[in-house]
Amino acid sequence: MKSPDDFSINLAYSYSSSEELSKYYDDSAKDYDDFTVAVGYVLHKKVAEKAAKLIRPTDQIIDIGCGTGLLGVELESILGDIRIDGMDISKEMLFYAYRKKNKNANRCYKKLIHGDISNQNQIDKYRYSFMVSSGTFTTGHLDSKDLFKIVRFMQADSYAVFSVKSDHFEQSGFMDGLNRLVDYELINLIEISEVDSYENPRYTAPSKIISIKIP
Repeated sequence: MKSPDDFSINLAYSYSSSEELSKYYDDSAKDYDDFTVAVGYVLHKKVAEKAAKLIRPTDQIIDIGCGTGLLGVELESILGDIRIDGMDISKEMLFYAYRKKNKNANRCYKKLIHGDISNQNQIDKYRYSFMVSSGTFTTGHLDSKDLFKIVRFMQADSYAVFSVKSDHFEQSGFMDGLNRLVDYELINLIEISEVDSYENPRYTAPSKIISIKIP
């Protein structure tokens, strides 16, 4: 039986440069979907379930760190045809996201952006009214400083639902970052819940799922 170690998942948390991280995901892209099935990784499904309760029919959605597009597929399976774009640091991951189609044989993602939001904000200002993200706010990836950049480029009356790996949430002082955003009146905090990223009882990786509103 495959385990997260077979995918060297801890290696992804150890990189100090965007170039190393991009190469890791480029090298992993071909096998990533099969890996998630083999180990029972379901964080993207749990984020999708939370987000689907808040997404409105008119929302233009951005998936930050979309990877191979698993979160977009889950959202479309719940809500039907939605307007969602994706952004990722890995060109190879985006290649697989591009191939994802919904039940109507349309591409799940309308637009895919190759970029690193931790270095520069490549989101079109005020284009999006909903942000989702699964597995990207984690060690060696994104933190609350990056969330600050994202929310400032969202439309007024927007929402965001995203996961943060629980140990990263504690070690990075993510709650302090959220509180600052609340104090600056940039967000309203709706909910923080905790889930396990795996449904396979052999593995565990607690993650927070955070829901916010950008007024």
